[in-house]
Amino acid sequence: MGNTKNRAVYEDEEFVQSLLFFDHLRLKELIEDRNAKHHKWGVKFPSLQIHLMPLQLLQFRNPHRVVVMRDAVATASRAFSSDPEAGSIKDALLNILQQTSDLMNFIMRVECPVLLISYEKLIAVPDEVIGTLSAFCGIELNDETRLRAKHAIEPNNKAYIRLFHNQWLGHLDGIDNNCLIGWCCAGENAAPVDVELRANGKVLAFARANLFRQDLLDAGIGDGRFSFKIDIAGLKLTRKSVLQVRVVGEDYVLEGSGRTLQQLRGT
Repeated sequence: MGNTKNRAVYEDEEFVQSLLFFDHLRLKELIEDRNAKHHKWGVKFPSLQIHLMPLQLLQFRNPHRVVVMRDAVATASRAFSSDPEAGSIKDALLNILQQTSDLMNFIMRVECPVLLISYEKLIAVPDEVIGTLSAFCGIELNDETRLRAKHAIEPNNKAYIRLFHNQWLGHLDGIDNNCLIGWCCAGENAAPVDVELRANGKVLAFARANLFRQDLLDAGIGDGRFSFKIDIAGLKLTRKSVLQVRVVGEDYVLEGSGRTLQQLRGT
């Protein structure tokens, strides 16, 4: 599943960075490298339809897509409880259904085999799903590898919970020289955090919160390298655009979000 240092998520870190920041040249290099080194290989990335065009799948050798889908109501309930701007559970559910619709539209445009897996069924009957998945991928499993696959299915994985349920801290400060500035960190975790900028609910830009700020260091926030800067000059925002910054792949919204461009400029 690629070069990963964290077995809680099994995500290839090089692919994550190239996809997250739309580095198409680096993505092409990584695909060519994996194709040359491995007969069969895989990569995991959430919400791939946002970061990859269907035609880009042609860069992979004999691509197969595995899509794991979860109960929409449960997902919406989690989003509603953790997002102060969700509005209502109905709004959260509509958002989840729209994301599902976008994913299905992407799948319909992809000319490669696709396997849909229910997360709930995977938990309930893991042996059956593992058999279906291995057959789809053309992989023969012996007793040992089948058992290892089953052991990898761990609901409420403690390592995963620790990784993705840290005490997020952060703030959207304002605008300086046409750049949105702020900071974000994951509690005591020293690893940099990736954030995304949304305007009126639409994702417009990404940034890594790894810039140094003396005031963060003085406040005892790690080594002070948790700030970010997002150039908004070319984003075609209006004075009434409502801006929000959140952690990529998470529901955590930075404090100070929800203000208009005019309010952030202080005018």
